[in-house]
Amino acid sequence: MRAASYTQKSLQVSSRIRVQSPSPSRCRGGRLGYRSTAIKLGTEINEHHANEKEEMQALIVRFAGYIVEVQALEQRNTALPAELTALHSRYKGSPTGIGEEYELKFKEVWELIEVLTNEKGAADIERGYLEEEVEVWRLKVEEELALKEEAEMILRELLKKLHDEEVAELRKQIEYSKMTAELDGDRPDLAPYLCNMREAEKWYKSKFDTLKEHAGKHEEHMKTMKDEITTFHNKVTELQSQIDALRDMDVKLLEEEDGFFLAVTGHRCWLCTNANTPIEQTLINLQYTSVFRIVLKIEVRGASVLIPLSGALVKGNSLYSVNSQSQCQCGDSNTTSYGPMLL
Repeated sequence: MRAASYTQKSLQVSSRIRVQSPSPSRCRGGRLGYRSTAIKLGTEINEHHANEKEEMQALIVRFAGYIVEVQALEQRNTALPAELTALHSRYKGSPTGIGEEYELKFKEVWELIEVLTNEKGAADIERGYLEEEVEVWRLKVEEELALKEEAEMILRELLKKLHDEEVAELRKQIEYSKMTAELDGDRPDLAPYLCNMREAEKWYKSKFDTLKEHAGKHEEHMKTMKDEITTFHNKVTELQSQIDALRDMDVKLLEEEDGFFLAVTGHRCWLCTNANTPIEQTLINLQYTSVFRIVLKIEVRGASVLIPLSGALVKGNSLYSVNSQSQCQCGDSNTTSYGPMLL
């Protein structure tokens, strides 16, 4: 049900903000006030998107590390049943005491393998859910980046239009100052100019209201996204605790192997002291060497599983630190690049 709920989500892109060509003449004080509000709105949008992008990339890096650890555990679980069957087939004709002890130990190992297999299946299901969530978040991030680029383009166009209008007005004022001596007798009609100013004020008020509504919608959307990020972080913490439990089980298996090795060594010493003929001693030594080789193979296989797991953890931590540093640098460069443009 959970996977279906995530796959049925549809992302809707908000309607684009259209900028109409303003009237050529408008009040200078109203234009400056609208420019300051546009600059503040642009800086707030840039800050929100930079923080959201850093958090999402950090979560994706941690999730990649968890996937590597789960794959290492899967490889180990697939190798254990083959080793168990090989040991069963090799020691069917062994002495009764050692065979029974082997059967008990292998039964415990087999039960542990079943438990680990069940846990691996649950971890795979959880990983599928997390991958779907990551895909949904990726689409949301792409949507937000598109909206950010659109808003920045609109701000650039507004600033450019305001600058062009100010330059045009300054040129008109210069021309008007040159023509004052010639226009003393003829007074211009100011009624159309006042009408244009009122229309421009109405247009700016309507555009400011629409921008304010869009800003409120984006704030609500950011709050919901932060709540979803916290739930995602909690799920990642639960997976980390499960992986730590699997590591503890691996340590217990190594301790049991060490105890088994000591028991075999004591049994060999006892057999050596109680043997009467050189032939019996030779048979005992051959049996001991075969058992010792099996124990060494088990230890080597455990080490080959633990070493890639530790390497994957170190690699995940290093990737997380490098990505966090690069994100900090990218955030600083973004703020410095957009600041002079808006001012």
